[in-house]
Amino acid sequence: MLNWSRSQTGRLQANPTRIFLRYLMVRNVEIQHEKAYRKGIDLVADVDEKLSAFADVNMLDTVLRNLISNAIKFTQESGTVRIIAEQKEVGFMFAFRQGTKTSLEFDV
Repeated sequence: MLNWSRSQTGRLQANPTRIFLRYLMVRNVEIQHEKAYRKGIDLVADVDEKLSAFADVNMLDTVLRNLISNAIKFTQESGTVRIIAEQKEVGFMFAFRQGTKTSLEFDV
């Protein structure tokens, strides 16, 4: 909430650094593991360990945590959520798949 408030007033400072996306993704999957486990949902992070980005780690962490939480929330019990990140010509792409259906895909 505090970050959202700061973003609305122009006081949120980004501190971009080179980050490895697999580490960030796996960490967020581990944070959400218990929530997924209670619904019988398998969380899978499919991210190349060499994939990196120049981004603010705290901001990207918040976005990923929220997206993973929503994916769990809207996936039926005993389902699978696969989080994919792939290098694009410019930037990278995140996709959230539930079973065989892509529920969310965006480029960064």
